[in-house]
Amino acid sequence: MSELLDPSSPDKPPHDNPVPPVGHETKDANPWKVIIFSVGVFLLMLASLPLVTAIFNGMEAQAKRADRPPSQIASDQTPPLPRLQATPRTALSEFKAEQQQRLTTYGWNDAKHKSVHLPVDRAIQLLAERGIPAPKAPEVPKAAPSAKGTAKAPAGEAAEKPTPPQPQAKP
Repeated sequence: MSELLDPSSPDKPPHDNPVPPVGHETKDANPWKVIIFSVGVFLLMLASLPLVTAIFNGMEAQAKRADRPPSQIASDQTPPLPRLQATPRTALSEFKAEQQQRLTTYGWNDAKHKSVHLPVDRAIQLLAERGIPAPKAPEVPKAAPSAKGTAKAPAGEAAEKPTPPQPQAKP
C-alpha cells in the first residue's frame, strides 16, 4: 500500500506526467473573452441610462398631470397648533435660558395685580423666616333675599330660619 503513495519507490517506474510547476493556469479563461464581456456590460449600462431617464421623465410628467390644482378656497394651509419647530435645539436652549433668568432674578409677573417673582434662594429664605402661611377658608357666597323676606340657602346648606320679633320691655 505504501508503494502506491510513494512514487519514488524503486519497484515502480516514474510517471509519464510530471507535476506541473507552480504558477497560473493558462487554459481556463481566455483574456480576450473577459475583455469583450466587460466592454459589452459597460456598453449595455451606457445604453440603459437614456432609457431609464426617459421612463423617469415620463412618469414624472404623468404624476404632474394627475395632481389636482390647489383649491382657491383653501388659501391658508397653515397647520393647527402646536406646530413643529424648525430648530428645536435652539428653541430648547432659549427656553432654558428664559427659565433660568426667571428663577434667579426679581421681576413683575403682573404689575397691575402687584404680583412679583423672586429668586428661588430668596423665596426659600423667606419661607424659613416667616413659615408657610395658613390657607384661607373659601368664601361662601350669600344668597340674595327673596321677595317673601326669606333668604334661600345655597345648594347643600340648610335654610336659615327667620328670627321672631322680640317683645319690647316697657319702662
